[in-house]
Amino acid sequence: MIWVWFILSAICYAAGELLSKKWASNQFSLGYLLIPFTYAVGTVFWLQTMLIQNKLIVNSIVYLILAAIATASIGLAFGERLPFHSIVGLVLGVVAVILLTV
Repeated sequence: MIWVWFILSAICYAAGELLSKKWASNQFSLGYLLIPFTYAVGTVFWLQTMLIQNKLIVNSIVYLILAAIATASIGLAFGERLPFHSIVGLVLGVVAVILLTV
């Protein structure tokens, strides 16, 4: 069940990143309300992970790796390039999540 909350939180984070990227290109008026709201909802989902498993270090690292993957994916979708060493870092982050949650 905890992974459902992690995924929902990461989806909200990714939505916030996507909206931020779009807002930076074309400042739409709802951005000032919609972007923080999206991040806030994601935070509420993340807090549910703390209620299920009160392990701040593990939960935070899992969330941060999911957020990094989401951010990189959105950047790539917009044509940004990711250097090789950054790809290696993301892969190592995924390995870290696996080791932390086993």
